[in-house]
Amino acid sequence: MTAAAPSPTPKPVRFGVVSPGRWGRKLLDAAKASPLLAFAGVFSRNAKNREEIVRDFGGANYPSFAALLADPGIEAIVLPTPHFLHHAQTLAALRAGKHVLVEKPIATTLAQAEEMLQVGQETGRVLAVGHQGRHTGGIKKVKAMLAAGELGDVAAVVIVQGFPHALFRQADDWRTGETAVPGGQLDELGVHYFDVLAFLFGPVRRVTGFVQRPGPDRPPDTATVAMHFDGGLIASYTTYSASVGSSRMTILGSKGALELNRMGQDACTWQPVADLATTRLGGLPAQPIKFEGPYLVTTALTAELEDFAGAIREGRRPQVGAAESLATLRISRAAMEASATGRTVEL
Repeated sequence: MTAAAPSPTPKPVRFGVVSPGRWGRKLLDAAKASPLLAFAGVFSRNAKNREEIVRDFGGANYPSFAALLADPGIEAIVLPTPHFLHHAQTLAALRAGKHVLVEKPIATTLAQAEEMLQVGQETGRVLAVGHQGRHTGGIKKVKAMLAAGELGDVAAVVIVQGFPHALFRQADDWRTGETAVPGGQLDELGVHYFDVLAFLFGPVRRVTGFVQRPGPDRPPDTATVAMHFDGGLIASYTTYSASVGSSRMTILGSKGALELNRMGQDACTWQPVADLATTRLGGLPAQPIKFEGPYLVTTALTAELEDFAGAIREGRRPQVGAAESLATLRISRAAMEASATGRTVEL
């Protein structure tokens, strides 16, 4: 019997990028690793940045965002731009007939995010959002472990994530303004884990929490959020901007505790539940556990972009679209509302 011929690789999606900085370059590196994407050009208000991107990655140098959108050879737009630009740039690209991958958070307000979702549906274009956490090998493996009962019944999830942004940020950094990034660390970091939690455990229904601001008209730099899920699970998330870098999630199950660092990219451990006598003496030692890729800030970005390209070619929804990202923003805003009012917020 003759073996079936392998399916041909789809025609690569030709995409343009807007104002790529450090993170935008990571996305371009990730796209280079895939035959499903073809970088076609760049626009940036900084002419030197445009020239350097063309030098390093190829593609055309567009003098304006409008010129990039007007090129019929560009199928999709990638937007690794500041949060406060996501709404207007995404709507312009969608209405120009382009598919869009916009970085998280999807927008700075819920109303903006809802409009982006609506326009994506009306135009029939793919609108994906850059939450690469669920594309990591660690998170996909955890989902399989949960489904197989390897952790037992999950009692709680505890997440600590922070970075010393505030210790090195310049006074003119746009992230210091409340209008530009209303949720502060919740929008910068928290939405990643909020999406991962939804992927693993389903929707959040009740939120409470506390946020701390460094001053008037400044976004939150520290926050703790408690989430109650549809199935009864409770999870906590703490973030900060003035201490060591950390991204740690501990899932506490009836069979043991699984700790993931950077969603499986860094050292992880499994500590099985012991009998009471052993537990009183400190319990069984945590055992190293390794998760294969894709990894959070490298190959998971390629997987994210390939999912975007696949959604375009196959006429389907991306794994993380506007609806999923809007759900993460609702958690961020609910935590801020709970802190301001002292009440639990129902979603």
